[in-house]
Amino acid sequence: MSELARVRSLKNLVVDAVDHGAAAVERVHLDTAARPFALGGEAFGPVKMAHDAAVRHVYGQIRGVTRLVGLSLDVALDVVERRRTR
Repeated sequence: MSELARVRSLKNLVVDAVDHGAAAVERVHLDTAARPFALGGEAFGPVKMAHDAAVRHVYGQIRGVTRLVGLSLDVALDVVERRRTR
């Protein structure tokens, strides 16, 4: 396996780990926060909705930025690979 192939593989592993890790932490965050919201019943409904939307947004942004960085690294690695084959 070439050095660039190893770098791509490592990049893929890191992107995948951050993506799945953020999703797992998001689930734990939402599940943990649901407990005190449940104690408040319907009175906390709007606050829970706002909280959950904010949490989903933040973790979605983490995953989105991670994917964008991964795609950017793919482009950079393609450039390096083309220059090496000249």
